[in-house]
Amino acid sequence: MRSLVLGAALLLVAGCGETVDGSADPAAGATAETSARPSRTPAPGAGGGAQPPCTGAACDEPTSSGTPATEEPVSDEPAGDDAPGVSPVDVACAPFTSAVDSFDAVAGSAFPGGLVTEFGSPEAIAWLDATVDEVVERCGYQVMVDIAGEYPEEVSPVLLNSAVVALDEVSDLPPDLLCQDVEARGMGAKDAVDYWFLWQLPAAMDADADGVPCETVWPDAAEWLPQY
Repeated sequence: MRSLVLGAALLLVAGCGETVDGSADPAAGATAETSARPSRTPAPGAGGGAQPPCTGAACDEPTSSGTPATEEPVSDEPAGDDAPGVSPVDVACAPFTSAVDSFDAVAGSAFPGGLVTEFGSPEAIAWLDATVDEVVERCGYQVMVDIAGEYPEEVSPVLLNSAVVALDEVSDLPPDLLCQDVEARGMGAKDAVDYWFLWQLPAAMDADADGVPCETVWPDAAEWLPQY
C-alpha cells in the first residue's frame, strides 16, 4: 500500500512552501529534490528503541564478538511492515520546540554530522522516513508539517512528501469528504483530523467553526490536534 501511495504523494505536496494555517497544499506537484529520493525501504534498527544505521569510521570498529559492524550478516528475508524502527519514546509531540528538537536528533543521527539533508544513503533515507512515520503516527500529520516548516527549503519538501506517504490510506481518500464519510470507511478520529489538515481545513468538517473538526462524530477529536 505504501509504495502505491508514493506516486500520489508527489502530486499532493507540490508547492510545500505555500501553506494555509501551516498545512501542506495537497494539490501541487513534487520538486526535483523530492522526486530524486530513493524509493522507501523498511526502516533499519533494532527492537527496544531507535537504532540508526552505522555511519563513519565507527562502522569498522570491532564489535564485542570481534567482528566489524560492517560485516554483520544480513537476512535475506524482507523486513516488511513489522521492521523495527523508531521507538515512540524517541519523539516528542509537544511543546513545539521539543517536537522539533527530538525529531532533529533522531532523524539526524543517521546523517553525517547529525545534519538532516535532502539526500543521503538508502539507510539514512529509510531512517528519516521511519522517523517521519513515528511523528505522524504518534503526534498527527500537522505536527510533522509544522516540523518540516522549520527546515531549509531544500529539505522541507522531502519531509512533507514523506509525511503524506506516512498517512497511508488517508492520503488515498478523495477530497470533499464529510466526517461521516470518513467514519463510514472504518476510520477514526485521528484519521479524520489528519484528513482535515491534508485538505486545507475544509469548513464542512468543522460546522461550528471552532477549529476542531468532527466533534459530533468523535468527541475526542480535539486530542489529535497539535497540543501547542
